[in-house]
Amino acid sequence: MPRPKIRPENRQRAYRACASCKALKKRCDSHHPCSTCVRRRRASSCSYDNDEPAPGTSQRNGSPRTTNGILHLYTREEMMFIMSNVNDVSSKSYREDNAAINLVIAIGAQCRGLNQSDLQIAAKYFAMAQKAAFEGMLQDPSINMVRIFLLMAFYMLGACQRNAAFMYIGVASKAASALGLHVAPRHRCFDEEDQDRRSRTWKSLCILDLLVTSILGRLSSSPTSKLEFSTSTPSESSTESLAFEAVHDECAMIGDMVNNLTQNGDLDVTSAESFLQRLSEWNRGLPPQLRKFECNDNILLPQDRELAIGRIHVACVYYFAVMLATRPFLIRHSMSKLHKKGGMQNKQVNAEARLAEVCVDSAIFMGKMTHEALRADLLLCNMCMLKAWMFAAGLVLGFAIYVDDAVRRDIEEAFSEVRNVLRKLSDLSPQAEEYYEILSSFSDAINAHRDELSRKRRAANQPFVSQILTFESDQATNESADTQMMEFSSTNFNYDLSDMIDPLGPQIPDDLDMIFNFEAGSDASFGIPTDFSANVEPLGMFFGSI
Repeated sequence: MPRPKIRPENRQRAYRACASCKALKKRCDSHHPCSTCVRRRRASSCSYDNDEPAPGTSQRNGSPRTTNGILHLYTREEMMFIMSNVNDVSSKSYREDNAAINLVIAIGAQCRGLNQSDLQIAAKYFAMAQKAAFEGMLQDPSINMVRIFLLMAFYMLGACQRNAAFMYIGVASKAASALGLHVAPRHRCFDEEDQDRRSRTWKSLCILDLLVTSILGRLSSSPTSKLEFSTSTPSESSTESLAFEAVHDECAMIGDMVNNLTQNGDLDVTSAESFLQRLSEWNRGLPPQLRKFECNDNILLPQDRELAIGRIHVACVYYFAVMLATRPFLIRHSMSKLHKKGGMQNKQVNAEARLAEVCVDSAIFMGKMTHEALRADLLLCNMCMLKAWMFAAGLVLGFAIYVDDAVRRDIEEAFSEVRNVLRKLSDLSPQAEEYYEILSSFSDAINAHRDELSRKRRAANQPFVSQILTFESDQATNESADTQMMEFSSTNFNYDLSDMIDPLGPQIPDDLDMIFNFEAGSDASFGIPTDFSANVEPLGMFFGSI
C-alpha cells in the first residue's frame, strides 16, 4: 500500500538539503542559512543547487570561482539569470550571454584539468566563445564585450599564451575607455545596479592589466585614472567581495610604484620605504576573514576552495608587491657581496641591506604559504598567475642562497617548497614546467658553487691537514658519470640569466609578516672543476626591469 502524501507544513524532515549538508551527509533544516552551516561557521557558503532555490535565495554554482580575488565580472545572480535565458534567441544579449557561459565552462575545465578530456572541453568551449567575440562584438563596444575579452585573456594566461592575453586586455581596455568606465561622473548617470556592474568591470580590468604587465615588464593598457567611489555588492557573500577589493587596493599601490619608476627610472631607499609603509598600513587594515582559512572537515567543498583561492591571491599580490619594491636593493647588496666589496658601512648601505632582507623574507612567506595550500589540497591544477609569482619568489630565494656563504635553513626550505609547487602546476602548464626546470638547474648551480667554496677552504688548510686514506674500486663507470655531471654543472648555469625570467617605514621588522595561514587536517653532490664561475652580472638587469 503506498504511503500517504504529507503536507509540507506537516513534514518532520526537510524536503531538501543545502549543498554543504548534502556533501557531508548531514541533517539539513532547509533554511537559509541552515542551522548546520551556522554551527560550522559556513553561513555565507550555505546554498541550494536544486532546480528551485530556497526561499529568499538564488541558486549557486557548485564549482569554485577560479578567478576569485582577480576578476569579479558577474555576480551569481547575473550568471544564474544568463543561464536561465541562454536559449532565448530574441534577447539582445543572446550572443554575449552564450559567449560568457562558454568561457566560464572553458576556464573551469582548464583549471580543474583532471584529465585530457577536461582540456579538450576547455579548448572546445573557448573556441566557440572566441568565434562569437570576433564575429560582431568589436563593432559595438559594450560592458559585455569588455567582460568577455577579460575572460578570454584569463583563459589565455592559463593556456600559456601570454602575448594573446596581453592583446585581449588591450582590446578590453580600449572598449572600456570608449564606454567611459574610467570616468567616475559618467557612472552617476546609471542606476545603482549598472553602477555596480561598471565599477566591478573597471576594477577587474585594472587588476588583471596591472598584474600581467608587472609580470611581463610591459606598459599598462588601461588609463591611469581612478574611480572616485566604490559600490557594494549585497548579493555576494562578504568574503568574496572583500578579497576582490583587497587585491584592487594592492594593485592601485603597485600602479603608483610603477608610475614612480617610469618617471624617475629607479627606486631610491626613501621611495621604497614609503611604498612599504603604505603596504604595511594596508596590511594592518586587512579584514580578519582574509588572514586565516580553516578547513576542519574531511571533505573539501567547492565553496571552501573558492574562498581559499581568493585569500591566496590576496596574499600573493602582497608578497609580490614587496618583492617588486625591494628586489633592486637585493641585487645591489648581493652583488657587493659577490665581488667582496666591503668598505665602510653607512646608513645608505645598511638601509639597502635591510631592504634586501625584506625581499627575501617576502619570498619565504610566499613559498611557505603556497606550499601549505598545496598540502591542504587547496590549489587547482592550473593557476595562471600563481606560477609566475612562484617563479619570481624562487629566483629571489635562489639568488639569496647563492651569494650567502652561511646556510639558512628557512631560505633553503622555502626554495624547495617553491619548486614543489611549480612541479605540481607543471602537470598542465608547460610554462610552469619550464620554470621548475630553471629553478632546478639553479639549485644544481648553487650546490656546485658551494662545493667549489668548500674545495677552496680545504686547499687553504692543506698545510695543516690533508686526506691520508682513500679506497679504490672498479666503479669506473661511476667516476665517468661524476665527470659528466661536473661538466654539466660547470656549463649549465654559465649563461645569461636574462633568458630565464619574465620581469617580474622606516625600519620594518614587524610589518612584513605572514598575512595568511592555513589550518587543515592534512598536513646530489657535484664535483666542480677549478675554473668554474657563474655568470651573475645579468641578474641586476632582469631583476631590475619592470
